[in-house]
Amino acid sequence: MIAVTGKKLSQIARDIEDEYGAIHMEERDYKFSQEKKDQIYDTLLIQKQLPEMDLEIDKISYLDGCKVHPGNRTARAPSRAASAARPYGGAPPV
Repeated sequence: MIAVTGKKLSQIARDIEDEYGAIHMEERDYKFSQEKKDQIYDTLLIQKQLPEMDLEIDKISYLDGCKVHPGNRTARAPSRAASAARPYGGAPPV
């Protein structure tokens, strides 16, 4: 993209923010013992028992871990290959 526009990445990000609004992202890793990870894996991916949520769920995907898609947000549980749970979130556009 930089080669095409001739702009620095920081300028491209400012242009996107100016046009579409502020962009916020935060990521955290939550480490679990192997025993707890196995319990979470069994509950979410084998038994497919999800916690109660006060959200309208658009889609649930078990393709790579467990991904719950309520609107524009995603909650994700680890697959067997992942070393940590990495929840993601987003907000619907305003």
